Amino acid sequence: MNLTDLQQRNFISPKEAAEFFGTADHPMDERTIRRAAEEGQIQAVKIGAKTLIPVPPLLALLDAGRRIADVEPNAATVDQAAVLVALQTIKAAVFALEALIEADDVTDTPKVVRIKGDEAA
Repeated sequence: MNLTDLQQRNFISPKEAAEFFGTADHPMDERTIRRAAEEGQIQAVKIGAKTLIPVPPLLALLDAGRRIADVEPNAATVDQAAVLVALQTIKAAVFALEALIEADDVTDTPKVVRIKGDEAA
């Protein structure tokens, strides 16, 4: 999976996320992604036994990282990146909740895994 593939999706599986972040020399295990979701390091939505990773927060993290790398870090640029990531996370959460509400086959209450440090949600 490459960046173009990722940009065309709303959600990806932990396996696909591992394939995206890993390299041929340094592959990433799917369990690493699942553990990061369980620990709140990345956002994930769990429907029954299936875990889905929303793409917008991943893209926001990549974009924020790219923006920070392109400029000399200072308080303003770091704050701007944090706001961008927060807005993308909120957008993804709303999208995920709307998808869950519209799903016909969901019988259990879904478990939303929060991003670390997101105590307000």
